[in-house]
Amino acid sequence: MNRLRKFFRWRRQSNVAKLAVIMLILSVYFLVNGSMQIMKYVRTVHAPCEYLLRLTDTITQNDINELLKTDGVLAASPQREYTISFDKEKNFSVTQLSSDYLFTRYGLTAEKGHFYLNDAAFREIAAEAFGNTVRLRYADESGKPYSADFILELSLSGEEPVILAAGTSASLYRDNSTICVLMKNRDLTGADVTRLERLGYSILHREDMIAAAHAQEVLLLTLKFHFTAMLLAACCCAALIKLSFARADADAAR
Repeated sequence: MNRLRKFFRWRRQSNVAKLAVIMLILSVYFLVNGSMQIMKYVRTVHAPCEYLLRLTDTITQNDINELLKTDGVLAASPQREYTISFDKEKNFSVTQLSSDYLFTRYGLTAEKGHFYLNDAAFREIAAEAFGNTVRLRYADESGKPYSADFILELSLSGEEPVILAAGTSASLYRDNSTICVLMKNRDLTGADVTRLERLGYSILHREDMIAAAHAQEVLLLTLKFHFTAMLLAACCCAALIKLSFARADADAAR
């Protein structure tokens, strides 16, 4: 304790001691930021990951069952995209999935005939609505009118409008070759992609997967940089403190 007090008295006069304090602050800074990067990396790697797959033939229930038996697959569903419109002016894309998939992926207990919107979509479609549910009239792609409940779902994130709906087996499997698969976590080795391709599926939006993998590599490099810089700053701090004590003892002996 006496040596520590001596160091803090000495730092007011010694440039070496001042530099040691700066190195100590830098090491703490890199430690805190590195810890934040670790938490971000762990959250990203262990978060569920979606793949959009395509078969050359029409999907069957057997295809879904086979995928659900695949290691690492949490959920799988045929996916269908279609457009709805309001007053022939606003067109919105709807993603239709099975009720089981919507519950596993988003925690939604989805009912047939309802639409589930993120905040961006709800603000565009029902900006003047009171509450989280509004009943609206809309038209399908053929122009046929319908009415349905449009529900704001807070579990759906994203800056772009997202509208989800639960589909029936008839609507999901009819002339459809697209499947959405939810994996347990993000695979950085490419093993999941290889496994799915061996089952006969082609991966859609592969460029998004490449961008996500690149972002993970950048995050990992940033993490390594922070902890390397922290170790260097800590070593410099320790060496400078030792040098400060040596100079202080030498001055005291004079």
